[in-house]
Amino acid sequence: MRAPETARIMGVAQTEERRRTEDSSTTSSTMGEVEKKTEDSAPPSLQCNHKEGARLAACMAGFVEQQRDPPRLSPTSANEERWRKITERDGITPTTTPGGGERRRFFSRTIAQRGGGGGGRIGARNRLVFFLLVFLMVCSSHRGGLAQRQERRQQSLRQQQQQQQDSRCFLDGGGSTETFFIKESLRVGSLLGTLRVIGEPGKDIDLSLAVRGGGGEGVVVPLEIEEGTKNLRLTSPLDKEGETGPASVNVDVLCERRLKGGGEGGVPAFSIPVDVRVTDENDNAPRFLGPFPYRLNVSELAVVGSVVFDAVRAVDADQPGSFSTVEYHVEEGKFAEYLAFRNPLEGALVLTKPLDYEEDRAFTVGIVARDQGRPPQETRTVVTVNVQDADDQNPAFYHDRYDALLPEGPTEGLKLPVQPQDVRAFDKDLGLGDPVFYSFNSATDEYRYFELNRNTGHIYIKSDIPEDEFLQPVTLVVRATQFNNKDRYAVTTLTVSRGGIYDTELRFLQRRYEVRVLENVPLNSAVATLLTNRPSDRRVRFAVDESDLPGGEFSVTEKGDVVVRKVLDFERAEAYSFGVSATDGRRNDSARVVVSVLNINDWDPRFKYPQYEFHVRSEDAVAGALVGVLQVHDGDKGDAVSLDIKGPDARIFRINKRGELFIDDLK
Repeated sequence: MRAPETARIMGVAQTEERRRTEDSSTTSSTMGEVEKKTEDSAPPSLQCNHKEGARLAACMAGFVEQQRDPPRLSPTSANEERWRKITERDGITPTTTPGGGERRRFFSRTIAQRGGGGGGRIGARNRLVFFLLVFLMVCSSHRGGLAQRQERRQQSLRQQQQQQQDSRCFLDGGGSTETFFIKESLRVGSLLGTLRVIGEPGKDIDLSLAVRGGGGEGVVVPLEIEEGTKNLRLTSPLDKEGETGPASVNVDVLCERRLKGGGEGGVPAFSIPVDVRVTDENDNAPRFLGPFPYRLNVSELAVVGSVVFDAVRAVDADQPGSFSTVEYHVEEGKFAEYLAFRNPLEGALVLTKPLDYEEDRAFTVGIVARDQGRPPQETRTVVTVNVQDADDQNPAFYHDRYDALLPEGPTEGLKLPVQPQDVRAFDKDLGLGDPVFYSFNSATDEYRYFELNRNTGHIYIKSDIPEDEFLQPVTLVVRATQFNNKDRYAVTTLTVSRGGIYDTELRFLQRRYEVRVLENVPLNSAVATLLTNRPSDRRVRFAVDESDLPGGEFSVTEKGDVVVRKVLDFERAEAYSFGVSATDGRRNDSARVVVSVLNINDWDPRFKYPQYEFHVRSEDAVAGALVGVLQVHDGDKGDAVSLDIKGPDARIFRINKRGELFIDDLK
């Protein structure tokens, strides 16, 4: 306890002692009240603040109650020092160390020695003074501890205020996380964004990157903080699909405040989460799946509109949406008309034109897979269609007709020599090549002499043919039928005639054929028919001597018809004369054809000028004087033109057939 405070307390005690006689009744009443309060309160421990004046009496009463049965406390060095000073000052030497109940007896004796034998009331006053002295000592000690706590609390508040005033490393605008949305096409080295961190890097804050959650070994962060700035730059590519780079970046930016004045220590580094979200772009083209180019085998009997292939499929690596939605199209080209996609969003190809194996056995069509980006990305491939032959064609013979000559002498069992080759047929479904069998198409009398090999088509003479038979050529009909489909067949003719002495010469019935035709005869009209002595012999062929018809105005058909092939014009050619020939392969004959072109009036007469004007002097205006000549022409060759004058003054003039105009009568 400090000396001034002790002196004040002792002064109070002496003043109370001087006034104990006159105020004994008042003091007794006061002590009674104090003792009553101590009995009612009795707190286990009491700490009083000397500034709480209104509560001081209650605190004292509680302390008095506590002193009636004080706890057994071990004296401290500070207490022992206080006891020693009091005993030295008052001249009292205790026999034992004050403590517990001994302390109470010690102070009772001390007060009794100082006050003498003042009776019970004096003892009560002394106890009151003693209690006040102890109370003030305890309150002083408590006040010192309370002051220290208040000092620490104020220091903590000052630090918090300083921290609140220092906004470095906080985000401008609030928040605790930085988020950036970046297109995956952003080039390496480009500015990704600027951090909203408050402070100037390199001066009052330091910024650095750290892998979120630790474990940074082997992790490549595709970002960097530009030195001395808050700018984030891209150091490696980003890819929304995660193939060529990360699809998102999650890092922490460590912000450390620099202490003002260059001191060390301070607030630990702030950790600011930074999330970079990569947005998709149309950077991937569709990719066809499966084995491609595609190859299809389609029957030529496939129905138009049917699906011929439904496995065309392409995928786009971009994120779901328009960038990865694939449409299919057929490219323009020679065979694009054969195929189309049933729906642009489906890979189903349908047939749009009938197929024909005999026309196109295989063809290629280009297809495109295109996404819906703007601009779109696309990939091309081809579809090769192999047309599968089907049984849609009848068999066919190698030649339209065949000829055979009966050999001389005995003929039974002989093979009939057929020209130009043995009778043979084939299946026009070349991809199938179904075999055929042969038969005669009739059973009339002329067929009885011949036998046809079913498999080879060879014809044999079954018996000798009487000399009075086959004096004229005979036509046999041969049929070739598919083994697997009897509805598929073909027929041809075989002309059989005698040779040797029965083989008559070939000759025209006329040596000269003369015809007359109008110049406006239609093209391809037959103007004459050439006849031979063998009208039924189909071996006979006709031809025109091309040297006589360099313009090719006429031709002769297999039947001997002379046909007009070019437009005729009487004014250009009045007649055509050309030679013709006939042959059966061994014999031939020739004749001449003369075609006379008849003129028709297909031209109207025309004056050279649409209007004529003549001037006659008065002295020359006499009867018989020539006024002028009117020139007129008719395009039709050989046509004569007659002229006549009409009109109100026609009687004055006359005109002749040469177009000369004369004055006839002026009256």
